[in-house]
Amino acid sequence: RLSRTLLRQTHELRALEGLYRARQEEIGHLRAEIAAFQGAGGTDVGIDPRVSCLESQLRQQEADFRNLEARFDQAVFERDVLQDQSHRLAEEVRLAGEEIEKLQEDRNDVDRAREEAEHELLLTETRLARATEALQQTESQVVRPAETSDGVSPDLARLAQERDTAQAAAARAEDRLSTMKEDLQGYRRSHEESSAELNRLRGSRRTT
Repeated sequence: RLSRTLLRQTHELRALEGLYRARQEEIGHLRAEIAAFQGAGGTDVGIDPRVSCLESQLRQQEADFRNLEARFDQAVFERDVLQDQSHRLAEEVRLAGEEIEKLQEDRNDVDRAREEAEHELLLTETRLARATEALQQTESQVVRPAETSDGVSPDLARLAQERDTAQAAAARAEDRLSTMKEDLQGYRRSHEESSAELNRLRGSRRTT
């Protein structure tokens, strides 16, 4: 819409330029006629009705010319304002587009990180399940575990440690995944807000 308005304003300026030149030619022609009559008639030519008529036409043409000049200046001013608006909106649209592209790249990075975190959590949960199962099997098989100096079966102690390590790793993976999901939601919100702003700017260019 803004581009069409600017194009229409340019066409109007060209039309005004044509009228401007035509008025100048008419004024010059009238002045030449008046000078010709005055030169041919001597000092008494001032009372010649033809000269009076030409002078009246000249005054009217000069008034029309001044009005046309004012219209032309106003049209030039409006055209310049529209051009400035068009350039400003185009720059804002460009910047908004770049911001959206950057947000999209960041969101893709976070999305990949989330997928990696989900995979890591799955592996950790698998290790935890295996360690827990092995510990339970060993506990069920040991009726009288061999006593060590601290009173704990070496196999049970080792399996318990593996289980605890897997549990801690799973907790860390869950925390990381939760953080990734929060970051992803934040990028999605920013992307939606930037897209809405870009659509608003594009709408402004169409409606201005």
